[in-house]
Amino acid sequence: VQPQVTVVKSASPSTGDAGDEVTFSISVINLSLATGTDAYDVAVEDVIPPGLDYVAGSLAFTVVSTVV
Repeated sequence: VQPQVTVVKSASPSTGDAGDEVTFSISVINLSLATGTDAYDVAVEDVIPPGLDYVAGSLAFTVVSTVV
């Protein structure tokens, strides 16, 4: 059985002006955890939109493992 994985990306604020800081959040959700189907070797790659710059040291991640 293949795991069902979904990816959701959001930006805050969703609009801005030059010089504003925008925070992007990406959630990767394994919808199959309740059935015991693990997702292995998942890789997420995201491209920074044109006109925006990465702020060095700003990357953060949180791992949450919950079985419903």
